[in-house]
Amino acid sequence: MILSPESNFMAEVDSIKIFGSIASAISELDRDKFNEFYNSVKTGETRISSSFPLIKDTLFFPMPIYQFEYDKDLSEKSEDIKVFAKIKDIKNTRFVSQSVFEEMLNSKPGLGDIFEKIESGEWKLDKRCLYIDEESGVEERNFLIKRYEITKNVLNRYTYGSTIFYSQAYFYNCDLFFLVKTSRDILKLIKTAIKLLEDRGMSQDFSIGFGKVMLRDIKEIELNEPCSGGMTLLSKYHPAEDEMRLIKSCDKYYQIKEIKGFTKNGFHIPPYIFFEEGSYFKLNKVKGKLIDIADTRTSLNGIAYYIKSR
Repeated sequence: MILSPESNFMAEVDSIKIFGSIASAISELDRDKFNEFYNSVKTGETRISSSFPLIKDTLFFPMPIYQFEYDKDLSEKSEDIKVFAKIKDIKNTRFVSQSVFEEMLNSKPGLGDIFEKIESGEWKLDKRCLYIDEESGVEERNFLIKRYEITKNVLNRYTYGSTIFYSQAYFYNCDLFFLVKTSRDILKLIKTAIKLLEDRGMSQDFSIGFGKVMLRDIKEIELNEPCSGGMTLLSKYHPAEDEMRLIKSCDKYYQIKEIKGFTKNGFHIPPYIFFEEGSYFKLNKVKGKLIDIADTRTSLNGIAYYIKSR
C-alpha cells in the first residue's frame, strides 16, 4: 500500500502505529468487522510491515542487520581517513533499494564487497541510502526523512500556570509504502479503513493536523528471497512466550527498542521491548504477539512481518 504524506507525523510510521490506526478506524466503522480484523492479526493470518520510503518508482527497505566478517585488506585501507569515513557511512546506512536489498538477502555481501561496489560506481551511497546507479531518484528528489522537536505548552487549570515541553515529530518529503500479507476480505477492510484515515489522519495528534495521508495506490510485489536460511524483519516484533527459547538459542543480529507511553485516554502503557526492522534471526518462521494493554482498548502489534534471507 502506497501512502502520500500531506503533513508531518507525531510518531514513527511503523507497524505498531499502522495497525493501531487501521484498527481504530475499523472499530469506528463496524465493531463486528473490527473483531474479524483483530483476530486475523492475532493469529498471524494478517501481517503488517512498517512503512518505508518510495522514491519515484524505487522501493527502499531497511538495511539488513548482520555482522560483517573481518576483512584484512579493507582493514589496511581504513588507515586512510577517506576510506575510514566511507566504511563508517556504510555501517550507518538506513535504507537500501529493492535491488540492493534482494542481493543482500541472497548473497550476504561482506563490508569489503559493499565498499568495492560503491567505489566502482555500481552502487551509490547518499543520504544514508544505498542503491544502484540507475536508481537516481534519491538525488533528484532530495530525499529526506527528518526527526525534529516541536514546542508544546501545557496549562495548569488549578494554578493557571503554563509549562513548555518538547515532543518529537517526523517529516517525510517522499511517499511511503507498507506491506500486508492477508486475505482478500481483510484487505478490503484495510482499504476502507485507510479511506477514513485520509479524512481523519493517522497516529496521534491527528485532531491538530498531524498524520494526514492519501492512499495513492495498492500493488502486489514479489521479492526475490532465498528458499531457506534465516529471516529479516520488516516490522517491529515482540516474541510470544513459546518463541523466547528459540530466539535465545538461534544465531541473530538485531536492534531493540523500548515502547511505552500513554493511550489517548491517559492510560499508562508499560514498557515493552521490540526487535526493530532489519533484525536477523536464523529461524524458519516466527509469529510474535499482539499485546493487549490492560483496562484499555489498545493493542501493540508485535506480530512479525519477515522475509527469508540467507
